[in-house]
Amino acid sequence: FALSDLPLLARSLAAEAGKAHYRVSGSPALYLSSAPPAQGPFDAVLMLAASTEGRADVAIYAGPGADYASTLALSVSLHRCGCSLSLLDSSKDGLRRLSRSARIVAFGGGWAPAAADALGESALAAVRSFVRKGGGFLGICAGAYLASSVVLWEGKRSSGALSLFPGAAVGPDASLAPWPRFALARVKLEGPFASLAPLERSVFYWGGPSFESLPRSASAPLRYLPSGRPAAVCLPFGKGRVFLFGPHPEFDLTSNADGLAWPESAGLRDPEPDADLLSAALSFLKEK
Repeated sequence: FALSDLPLLARSLAAEAGKAHYRVSGSPALYLSSAPPAQGPFDAVLMLAASTEGRADVAIYAGPGADYASTLALSVSLHRCGCSLSLLDSSKDGLRRLSRSARIVAFGGGWAPAAADALGESALAAVRSFVRKGGGFLGICAGAYLASSVVLWEGKRSSGALSLFPGAAVGPDASLAPWPRFALARVKLEGPFASLAPLERSVFYWGGPSFESLPRSASAPLRYLPSGRPAAVCLPFGKGRVFLFGPHPEFDLTSNADGLAWPESAGLRDPEPDADLLSAALSFLKEK
């Protein structure tokens, strides 16, 4: 990712900001810091500052530990799915008000330990309570590690922060891409995704988990090929629902529709858009 991508990002977000689903705070809607972020590999931090009238469909975590490229791609992709959006930082007040301000909370890519440390136990408990009482949780890559009871990262076992999924998140998968490299992973759709096409496709992969020890209440709508290991998992949690992705369906590698020239600028292209995966995940999370 390079600073030369910023004009593209600005144009994309300016176009999105003009639509009716949310209004963007500030003009322009971009906040740039030239200091390298502690939680990510990039030389700049670009955040989308969004607010919404009333209760948002999705609140996206954008605090410490969140990768800003994933946050941006997720914001644009969810907006294109018709969602009203708000952004969360690690402040306890915002998370305590979560049940009144959003229907779904989303944690995208980044670094799960940094997010857990920034949030602290009381804020993490607020997220668990939100889901248990009927909210939805969408976790992608780092967000999936954060949500799992057990994390196996490069063979080292640790406890997850949220325990919304009682199994294990295991990664990165060197057969897909040795960390910290990225690649396109071949996956197969089944279960809740069986009505989508194509049933076999490529999805952007960057260090995300596969899932082990699924409870009987969980299903695996996405599996890595050729291993067959679960690449996504969905399940109930109390009165709420949880959907976790190992790979990154929020990145659109068919064009720059997600507002990012990267990772296409690194030579990675995908002929199949994956917005339908996010849309199907949202449908699952909204069901009661």
